[in-house]
Amino acid sequence: MLGLGAFAMHTLVGGTLARASDPAGFAESPRARSRFAVELETAALGVFPVRSDAGRPLLAQYTTMAGDDVAWQLGGRLLYSLPRDVAIGLMAFVTPAALTRRRSDSVYPAFVRIHSRDYLVVGAEGRYTFARASWGHVWVGVSAGGVIVADRYTSPEAPRVPPLVATGEVAARTEGAFVGAQVGAFRAVSKTFSLGVTAGAQRWWLPESSHCGAFGDCATLTGPVHALNAGLSLRYELAP
Repeated sequence: MLGLGAFAMHTLVGGTLARASDPAGFAESPRARSRFAVELETAALGVFPVRSDAGRPLLAQYTTMAGDDVAWQLGGRLLYSLPRDVAIGLMAFVTPAALTRRRSDSVYPAFVRIHSRDYLVVGAEGRYTFARASWGHVWVGVSAGGVIVADRYTSPEAPRVPPLVATGEVAARTEGAFVGAQVGAFRAVSKTFSLGVTAGAQRWWLPESSHCGAFGDCATLTGPVHALNAGLSLRYELAP
C-alpha cells in the first residue's frame, strides 16, 4: 500500500509540474520533434551599395537613380534538423513588387523612364538553436548563395502596341554572390505551427562593370553591396 501510494503521489506531482512548465502542451522531447520544417516569410529588404556613383560609368551616373533601395521580399526555407540543435537547408526569396520607383532622365530628353529593381536571392543556410523552451526557440544562422538583380525601366508615355511588336519595359540583369547572418525566434501556436520574427544582414558581391543600353538603361548596382532584412515567419513542422 505504501509503495502504491508513493507511486500515485509521484505521478500526480510530476504531471502537475509538467503542465505548469508547458501549459499549452506544445513542448516535445527531442526524439519527438520533426526533422523537416518549412518556413514561409515576408520581409522588408534594404539595399545599400558600398560604392558611391563616382565609381560607376559616366552614362550610369547620368541616367540612374540613387543606389539605396527598399523592397518587399517573399520567400521561404526548407530545413532539415541534425543532432545537437543544428539544422541545414535551402532558402529562396523574390521581390513580388517594387516599393521604390524613381524617374530616370534618359540621354534622349523625349523619353521619360521610371526605374525600379527586382531581387532574387537563392542559397543554403545553416542554423543553430541556442535557446529552447515550452513557448518556442531562438536561433542564429549563416547563409551563402547567389543573387540576381533586375533593373527595370518602363516608359509610361510609350504608345500602346501589341506585345509581339514591342514592350514599354527594358530590364538590365546583374548576377552575383552573397554571404549572410541571421537571427530569429519562434513561438509555438500548436504542435506543428509556430510564428516568428527574423532579422539578418548580407554582403553581396556584384560585377565591377555596369552595362548600359542605347537609351541609358543601366545596371545600377556594382561591386560590394550591403543588404539588411527583417520580417515575419510562419513555420510548419512535418510529422516525425
